[in-house]
Amino acid sequence: MLVRKGASFNFRNARWDSLKLNYKEYASLLAAGADDDQAAQDRYTQLMETQPAVLACFFNLATALSQIHFADRGLLDFIRELIWEDKSMTQDRFFAWAEAGMIDRVTKASAQGSFAPSRVHLFFTGAPPEAGRGGQFGEASIQLTFHENDNEPSTALPA
Repeated sequence: MLVRKGASFNFRNARWDSLKLNYKEYASLLAAGADDDQAAQDRYTQLMETQPAVLACFFNLATALSQIHFADRGLLDFIRELIWEDKSMTQDRFFAWAEAGMIDRVTKASAQGSFAPSRVHLFFTGAPPEAGRGGQFGEASIQLTFHENDNEPSTALPA
């Protein structure tokens, strides 16, 4: 895809109130861990104004995750809270807390060929025990990396 010179992001139709009304799942995920709705809105607005490429990435990945379904529920349904600290959200990834049951679903999907094991991330970081790459998208892939021994924050949504 070619992008014209001087192109910019336009989130005119993605204001906080509109997002909460039309994309409840995205708004809930963006709000998780905030003290109240105003704090969530402030955090969202700050992201929109100062890091629009990161917000665009979130919307792209959240949309892709919402299109991956297991037998009982969608992949996005397992994501509980974004990790905002340490600039872990970038224009090509985000980290989040997820329900532990997600690993079982991805493992089963891998056995059926929906996800392929990925060791590239392991090689570079030496980190997670589980990683999988979804192959449903022609232009890109979704890579899931699980840090099973990390503790979730006390503000995480209940499973």
